[in-house]
Amino acid sequence: MIRKLKIITIKMETNKNNDIELIEQYIDGELTTDEKKDFNRRLESDSSFAKLYRFRLKIKTDLQKAEQYRQVSNKIADSVKRVKQKQHRKIGYAIAATVALLIAIPGFLTITKQQDNINIAKTDSTKTELLAPKIKQPKNYANTGKYVASNMILTTKIKNDSIIFSWQPPVEKRTVLIIRKPNDSEVFRQEIKQGTKQVTLKNSNLPKGKLIWHIDGYAIKDSFSIK
Repeated sequence: MIRKLKIITIKMETNKNNDIELIEQYIDGELTTDEKKDFNRRLESDSSFAKLYRFRLKIKTDLQKAEQYRQVSNKIADSVKRVKQKQHRKIGYAIAATVALLIAIPGFLTITKQQDNINIAKTDSTKTELLAPKIKQPKNYANTGKYVASNMILTTKIKNDSIIFSWQPPVEKRTVLIIRKPNDSEVFRQEIKQGTKQVTLKNSNLPKGKLIWHIDGYAIKDSFSIK
């Protein structure tokens, strides 16, 4: 009985290690197109695997945040050192500026995190990604409230003459599905009720070419093409 339990434990650990390696390959862009499709299908059907994926993304976000703190800390230290070398009587002003900067750091990080959805990046229809940050947010986002950065997973599936837009987890409140061209001009929007996790559209409702879609209020986007 003990030997059987030991074998099962080893097998579970092996499977988990394989899942971690697969997630790392997906994040690094090392999977083929078919492997990416299989990966996204598994995210929809395997809650444990999806939870592990979201945990890995959180680690990535935390590491980026730690690096931002380190860079700001180094800049503060350099500024204080230069002030001491030039003029001792300005040390008081440098300390005051340092305190103000430290107070502003959480707000700066929040703005940076919220802007992940602003600058549209090129991506395959089988892979979503967080996008490059900007400081100024477009006016059309002004009434959407705080953006949620990374916990949503987007999937786009083209079936016959329709496109199926899916996301996990379902939206927590009423929001909007928005589709834009790469130049950021909006071509379609549709209201989404609370708890919704899928919308189907006819191809005829959209212009041809590459398009980018997202759920308003969530800082993640996905691209697809209409032929």
